[in-house]
Amino acid sequence: MSAFIVSNETMQTVVYAVMNANASDVVGPLAKLRAEGPEAVGNALLRMNTRAVNSRYCERTRAPTYEHGSEWFSLIDGQRFPAPSEAQQFKSIACLSYQCSEGKVPNSALFKALHVLKAEIAIAVAHASPAVKSSVWG
Repeated sequence: MSAFIVSNETMQTVVYAVMNANASDVVGPLAKLRAEGPEAVGNALLRMNTRAVNSRYCERTRAPTYEHGSEWFSLIDGQRFPAPSEAQQFKSIACLSYQCSEGKVPNSALFKALHVLKAEIAIAVAHASPAVKSSVWG
């Protein structure tokens, strides 16, 4: 397996997911970070990502600083984009989780809280799918 620091777009999407999720879906350290704001969430997740990459490659690289834009997903390469879909939020969290699956990072409370959010978003995506909507209940 290889590991890398996720892109700014991916991190923006993960931060969006944390900040806009139902309060009951954001647990543990993510809940505290959410109360501190998007920069706190982004910086903590980037530090976690960096710890995993450093563990994988026996490095001591410092985590980049997360800089949250003034609007959600407002500009990427000079173009406006809408808020990310729940499916994209799930995919971005899954990417970040995978990149953080090195060393002791998967044992951290932050990593586990991210997995709770990923599971809740996955359930929402599944329930919104036409296949589930048209399936029989009971």
